[in-house]
Amino acid sequence: MAISNSSLWFFLLLKITFRIILFISTQRRQDNCAGKIFSYMEHKKRSGGQNFKKSSGGGARKSSGAKKFGGPKNSRGRSGSRGGQGGRRGGGRRIPTFDPTKFVNTNPVDVKEEVYNAKNSFADFGFDIHLAKTLTRMGIETPSPIQDQTIAASMEGRDVVGLAETGTGKTAAFLLPLIHKTLNNNNHETLILAPTRELALQINQELRLLGKGFKIYSTVLVGGTNIAPQIRAMKRTHHFVIGTPGRILDLIKRKAMRTDTFDAVVLDEADRMLDMGFIHDIKSILQKTPEDRQTLFFSATMDDKTKTLIHDFLKDPVIVSVKKKDVTNSIEQNIVPHGHHDKFRTLINLLSNAKEFEQRKKRKNVEVTKC
Repeated sequence: MAISNSSLWFFLLLKITFRIILFISTQRRQDNCAGKIFSYMEHKKRSGGQNFKKSSGGGARKSSGAKKFGGPKNSRGRSGSRGGQGGRRGGGRRIPTFDPTKFVNTNPVDVKEEVYNAKNSFADFGFDIHLAKTLTRMGIETPSPIQDQTIAASMEGRDVVGLAETGTGKTAAFLLPLIHKTLNNNNHETLILAPTRELALQINQELRLLGKGFKIYSTVLVGGTNIAPQIRAMKRTHHFVIGTPGRILDLIKRKAMRTDTFDAVVLDEADRMLDMGFIHDIKSILQKTPEDRQTLFFSATMDDKTKTLIHDFLKDPVIVSVKKKDVTNSIEQNIVPHGHHDKFRTLINLLSNAKEFEQRKKRKNVEVTKC
């Protein structure tokens, strides 16, 4: 049977390729063997073992007093924690474990909360009569500490720095004086900067509750949503513009928002905005607002960046601090284990048990009262 020239060439090429692969494989085995011998020699030198002498054939042989290749059983080369593969076979390196029970407080300290006696009532601040009626209708009578100490200065037009935690009534502390000024001057405009979309929406919701029926208009400008409706909203009448620094600066650069008409600027939770990296955005926005504006600055902490911002953009501010004492040691903490997919179900069970516990506690109190 005749074989074509192309087939001959193919078999010849295949034979050459096979020989090349065989040669490379042989070389690797030889290099690997030599590497192991060299590593063992180095190991014996470090561990104080017997020296090796080179034989005439180029190989390595032990001196007369050397022990077997494996070395003594208690040597660190095989069974010790530093012996490469021997470390993995034996005790090896221990994986550190984390015990969360060391970091929880299971014995809370009883802390009596100090009762704050307000120096003013909302009637003392001189709010617009319609705003005062709204507060009465909502059942708001006594101001919180941050409201009691900042509203009067805000009503006078002073710059204010309020240091207080979240949930202490900060939002109403700056909204009430600004609503009053808007009712007395329909052209009064306020810019409110907030760190997150959720907080901006929350501020707008409280503004609607306090300004219900007053024909006060607001616009919310936040990221994560389509910017086109916000551009259209800026063309309509608005007394309050509430938003995050990034989106507001974006609208300013698009020339969709003017900043020279604002009479007041509020920085709510300023420390969070600085922590989130908005320092340059905030400075750029404030530099574009009128110099005679009123600035209200609210924060939970006062660090160097916060102090620098206050020094650069506030004029002789009234500084009020109503921060509570650290009560973390009065909070009971616990650890609740759960399965990989049972976290939500475990949370529901905990909440259900908590409600049941409260109901039992109330029933027990009622029974004691009857007795």
